[in-house]
Amino acid sequence: MDIERGKNFLETLSKDQVLLLYNVLNFDVKVISWDLDQILSKTEEPVKEAFDAELGTNYKIRKIDRWRALTAWAVYDRVLSEKEASRIEDRLWSNPDILLQAPPVEIMRRYSRSAHNLGLEQFVVTSRPPGLKNSTFKWLSIHYPWIPSQNILIRRDFRIDGDGFKALSVSRLTPNVHFDDSVLSAREILKCCRTPIFLFPRAMEVGAFARDRVIEFPEMDLWRDFLEAYSVGASSHNIDISASSM
Repeated sequence: MDIERGKNFLETLSKDQVLLLYNVLNFDVKVISWDLDQILSKTEEPVKEAFDAELGTNYKIRKIDRWRALTAWAVYDRVLSEKEASRIEDRLWSNPDILLQAPPVEIMRRYSRSAHNLGLEQFVVTSRPPGLKNSTFKWLSIHYPWIPSQNILIRRDFRIDGDGFKALSVSRLTPNVHFDDSVLSAREILKCCRTPIFLFPRAMEVGAFARDRVIEFPEMDLWRDFLEAYSVGASSHNIDISASSM
């Protein structure tokens, strides 16, 4: 682990946030809820590849940095109009065959499997539309088979807003921590319940929160570093829960 980077990050957190991080790293929680896309699944990878194949772009080397990034890039590069690019992007993100090709986020998969082995209960709460139910359940059965199907929550109705659905679901589950990449979803969850959130926002959306119930990781690699250095079984370091800002 980059010790200095980890220390600098800890110094931005309050004591309550550091304690929360410590408890989650050490699996000292009972219930976890997960968002799906970009948290458990690297969904953007096959979507970018399909977009490149259809339009002759080379966006697979870029990381999604905002909502509708592919549309924004295509418009900026004068590949398509916003309306045309948006239509294609929406179609690709909702194509079950494409989503099934997504690899898992390996560090989350490893943590989730360890959590299961330690007896923690886990739920997946996704804002995906109801038409993706079968492919979503199939993908999770392949990559996260220890999460039972009854613990996978997906919208049943297009008329239900995705962020609102996640917020309502999390408020009913009352997990000890929720993992998400959506700033909009995090805001809705904060309105509904007291559940703490580990947030992994897109690059252009970092900095939306400054409160104890949200720990905002600027990148997934930082979470991986903390997990490898500080979690149960890692003996090289310990988190000093007194070494944080107020």
